[in-house]
Amino acid sequence: MQSCAAVTGLILLVITDLGTIISYATPFWVIHSTNRDQGLWALCEGTNCQWIYDASFLTGKEFHKEGWFIAVQGLMSVGLALCLLSLLIATISLCCQKQSCSPSGTIAGLLLTTFLAMCVAVILFGIKASQELKVTVGFDSKTDDCFGWSFWLAAASAALSLATSGVYGCASRID
Repeated sequence: MQSCAAVTGLILLVITDLGTIISYATPFWVIHSTNRDQGLWALCEGTNCQWIYDASFLTGKEFHKEGWFIAVQGLMSVGLALCLLSLLIATISLCCQKQSCSPSGTIAGLLLTTFLAMCVAVILFGIKASQELKVTVGFDSKTDDCFGWSFWLAAASAALSLATSGVYGCASRID
């Protein structure tokens, strides 16, 4: 039987993973006042989105190729990979019945690293987007370029990964 902390941690981990995947994949990190949306991997005008992987994407489209933007993409990729690895380990550990095979401490460490990677990515994006793209925190996308819901979901997922790390840290003490 798994401890209450481990089950709570797994539920929080699933929510963290869902938030991370959605924020990573959606093109709503910046909502432009010109009916354009931008994410880490796509640029949308109206309902027409072009993904960075499209062959025709780099011809004529302005997309951020600066070092800071590539760093945000990389840090969010690392955060997503660590989050998914944590979920895999946590799910496999449900089958483990021995005290000696409790990976709660490992999961806590992975999630703490996830928090650091995603937190740095969100902070870097927030600072550089406000400086270089003139993005504001406001929610009136009619007059200003503002941070979209994907950005805020990434920030919430980073915070939730820290909380989940704490739960797994407590679970490692109980086990």
